[in-house]
Amino acid sequence: MVAIVHFVQDDPTPIMATLSSAMAPGSFMALSHACKDIRPEIAPGVERVYQEASAPFTARGSAEIIALFDGLELVEPGMVNLPEWRPEDPDHVPFRDSPPYFLCGVARKPAR
Repeated sequence: MVAIVHFVQDDPTPIMATLSSAMAPGSFMALSHACKDIRPEIAPGVERVYQEASAPFTARGSAEIIALFDGLELVEPGMVNLPEWRPEDPDHVPFRDSPPYFLCGVARKPAR
């Protein structure tokens, strides 16, 4: 689900629930999503640009994005900005500790 869900205009929760219910216990789901928390006022403009594209874009906040992992267990380091997810060189992470702008995470489906 990397860079996919922000192109789902309707509530993606049912889609994510269907996908996670079909996952085998112990398997993983990766997800990344553009986040509007930093500058929510520009989200409508970005959405308008994508209305003219082949795939419309829907801006969401971090709470909405994290909720997409409902029923799954996030693995370390959790839901973080994309460059902060297990960087090759932890001493040189661009935009370290910046407000959320492109969140990503990996979660495991618990064993039954």
